[in-house]
Amino acid sequence: EDEYVNDDEDDDGDREMEDNKDNRQTAKSKNTVADNWARGPPMSIFYHDSTNKFNSVFLMGIERQIITFLFLLHAVMDLSFDNTLASVLVVGASNLIIENVRVHFGKDNLSKKTMLHERFFL
Repeated sequence: EDEYVNDDEDDDGDREMEDNKDNRQTAKSKNTVADNWARGPPMSIFYHDSTNKFNSVFLMGIERQIITFLFLLHAVMDLSFDNTLASVLVVGASNLIIENVRVHFGKDNLSKKTMLHERFFL
């Protein structure tokens, strides 16, 4: 008679375990969206510029054409003036003009695309 087990107490324990299991499953199903978001692929807060629009904002990417233009300008000016110093001065002045134009229009283009006034740029 010492080995007698009360089946009612054992059933209550099984019910409690099932209730706890149901509660855990309910809690898991409630947090599924948050868990999936947290475990999802890493997201970057930075914009991926696959089309190189950032370079076009600053009018960049034409350096090779500018260098070619300056070399050809030096060659033509050296032939026409027959004076290397004069051709170097013309090329230097042309380079300064091109640089100032690029800075001006680059800032203008950037201010239009970012909706910031030009005075906030360095």
